[in-house]
Amino acid sequence: MTAINNGFDVANLLMHSAFDELTAANTFCEEINDLNIENIEEPDCFFVSPRIEGMDTSIKKHLIKATVLFQSGMESIIHWIQSQDPTIKSGRAFAQKWENALASKNVDFDFSGYKSFYENYRIHLVHPDKDERFETFNNLTFSDVYYGINIGWQAYVAMLEAIGLKHDDNSWQIMCRAHTLPKTLKGLNYVVPNELIVLLNKKYRKYLDKISP
Repeated sequence: MTAINNGFDVANLLMHSAFDELTAANTFCEEINDLNIENIEEPDCFFVSPRIEGMDTSIKKHLIKATVLFQSGMESIIHWIQSQDPTIKSGRAFAQKWENALASKNVDFDFSGYKSFYENYRIHLVHPDKDERFETFNNLTFSDVYYGINIGWQAYVAMLEAIGLKHDDNSWQIMCRAHTLPKTLKGLNYVVPNELIVLLNKKYRKYLDKISP
């Protein structure tokens, strides 16, 4: 592994790890998408349904890790930038630190999109102390995390450019290509695993009804 020399190296490692997890989740999503329920025989639905449940669990595991790793990278980079520039006003809250740094560097970027992702996903996943936060685990989808990381990446790139570490203009596409992720989700329709399981169970129930005396 390349030596870690500064906060940028730490953030870079964490964020690439987050993309790895996002890729793993996407692999399972694509496998589910490739299933054609019309081609599954009714008796086989009994065996396919638990398989989908297992893949759904794997997807959520990878999405949780992607969310937490990316957030760690966002925290690492902003702490490092503040440590290098004492003129940046500090703040106790994560989002406040970012907003202060962006303002200090005159970066015209609306951080509210990632702030919302942070508050509604990362906090829920790490501090599951309320009923609605438990539901975040149950309802977590690939597209939610993909878009959350995308807006976070935009903030990250804008901040780095302000401190002289400019990325390529198409850095998101480069990262996606490097991690074999779709560069955009436009035109892609990901099957919701739970909905597919319901359809499989209905199809199997229909089969049981036919063979029941």
